[in-house]
Amino acid sequence: MDRGDYYEKMRALAAEVRLQYAIRTDSLGLREILAIYRDQGIQLDRWKPKLRKVRAAYFVVENESSVLLNATIVPTPPKIFALAHELKHHLVDRDAAQLRPLGCQTDFASKDPIEIGAEIFAAELIFPQEDFRTWLNELEISGHCTQADVVRVKRACPAKVSYQFIVKRLEWLGNIERGEYARTQWVKLEESIYGQPFYKSLHGRRRAR
Repeated sequence: MDRGDYYEKMRALAAEVRLQYAIRTDSLGLREILAIYRDQGIQLDRWKPKLRKVRAAYFVVENESSVLLNATIVPTPPKIFALAHELKHHLVDRDAAQLRPLGCQTDFASKDPIEIGAEIFAAELIFPQEDFRTWLNELEISGHCTQADVVRVKRACPAKVSYQFIVKRLEWLGNIERGEYARTQWVKLEESIYGQPFYKSLHGRRRAR
């Protein structure tokens, strides 16, 4: 199958799963993903790997499916993306997973079509590209996005996603050049624009006492 056709098939599969499980972009969280895992019979285990770049891995052993999730991941958005990534492997790549584990990397650098397809599936499951494009128009964002625009998009985003997700999607849509903001420290930039979140300022006051 042509790569383009394969990736479009993964987008279509994500749309089917969203429909099957009545997924809404603004309410998809860990609870909803884990409910899908239970329905699909996927066992979830948490572990602390030596290779920190691996977020999760999918295995099939004696016809039993399991996902190992990197327990060192603290923020919720990358957990959701990693679990959605592995869900694609469960739905599409079970035969391949019986030969070798299939994993989600932290740097999205894989050139393997199977892994790229899993990234596309996960992104579409969480926030479909066309819905994202429509939402950008509602924010009156078009053309090239500045760093401040990216921060505004992230803060307003209805989906539980990371800055990495936002930047990748904006690259796909042509609003950012590939790798343009690779060195940007997004959390620091956000705090410089909008100030520290309340929990951080409260923690700082407690430490100062």
